Amino acid sequence: MNILQKILAVIRRELRIIRKRPVYIVGSVGVVAFCCVFFLTFFGKGLPDELPVGIVDNDNSTTSREFCEQFNSTQLSRVIRFDTFSQARDEMTRGNVFAVIVIPEGMNADVMANRQPHVSFYTNGLYFLGGALSWKNILQMVNLTCGAVQREVLRMKGYNEDEIMGMIRPVDIDTHQIGNPGTNYDYLLSGMLIPAMIAMCVMMILIYSLGAELKFGTSRHLLETSGGSMGAAVGGKCLLWAVIFSVLGCIAILVMYHWLGFPVAGSVWGMMLDMVLLIVHHRDDSGPPPGAQHRSPVQHPEHLDGRFLFPSGRNAACHPGPGPDVPAQTLLPFLCTGSNPRNRIRRLVERGSTLPCVRLSSDARNPQTRKGLHLPELSKRLENNEKQLHTEMVR
Repeated sequence: MNILQKILAVIRRELRIIRKRPVYIVGSVGVVAFCCVFFLTFFGKGLPDELPVGIVDNDNSTTSREFCEQFNSTQLSRVIRFDTFSQARDEMTRGNVFAVIVIPEGMNADVMANRQPHVSFYTNGLYFLGGALSWKNILQMVNLTCGAVQREVLRMKGYNEDEIMGMIRPVDIDTHQIGNPGTNYDYLLSGMLIPAMIAMCVMMILIYSLGAELKFGTSRHLLETSGGSMGAAVGGKCLLWAVIFSVLGCIAILVMYHWLGFPVAGSVWGMMLDMVLLIVHHRDDSGPPPGAQHRSPVQHPEHLDGRFLFPSGRNAACHPGPGPDVPAQTLLPFLCTGSNPRNRIRRLVERGSTLPCVRLSSDARNPQTRKGLHLPELSKRLENNEKQLHTEMVR
């Protein structure tokens, strides 16, 4: 059986597991579909509108009422009137309004007398988006109101419209927002959050798929299916989930950039290729840092050329022999409770100690084969390790 047949056998086995365990469908298709529906509907309008803003009008003049009406006519804000500042502050504390504007008494008289009235406004910084947009809209309306007052004063002095606009706004700004002219938050956030959620689902499902083999004790069956090839076992799982999530990612790209018309500097096919590369990309940062020294590098038990750290089959017996010390955590998945040497191994595992390397023989008639480890000599060496560890801990 060549490597391709081994990978296909692993893929068929994984498909049977997916059919029997709904958690895989929920964690892949369900989560991706939920994220797409949630983000694309949550930011469906593109930009929040009718944000509640409280106004306390202590002047109640023509100028203040006109300011409130113009402010209420904007897309971003919805005016809620309050009689006192205490009421408006309580509502902002409860989160019912994002900002409060206080118009002082006598503002109209101060404007007509060329005095400078002070208009105070308060924004709730706890709600970043709502508070920031409310602050921006309030500042814009206050500047427009100041310009309108200056324009009326200059008209009364006999200036024409061109001269008035030159005095009020000497520099005219022409703004062009390339790529997102309407400041659509759906374009900004959904195009970033949905691929990020898909990448997170890939990581979680793949880790669960590999960890479930150890959890349910099916790792030996996985190796038998792959013909004893660890590369074919892992590669088959990774290939299947890469294809599944690539299809889901391409569907999400089609929904965003083709159906909903998200702006893209390129083609939809290029975005699909980016999504596939995001899913299959892997960066191995698990190696030791530069200059780090390992006391005893441990190889996988299937690649030790006859020297094993633990039994890899039911007909293998373990005998102590010379070899390098290895981390005790290596033996943890292969231990059973019920005997003192194994309990010693577990205590050493918790302390991060090392154990002597052992050899395997294929003596199926050894009565201790079924217990896993051949213990006499190993138990004695473990006792010495325990004594040494106890002495070091006392010191």
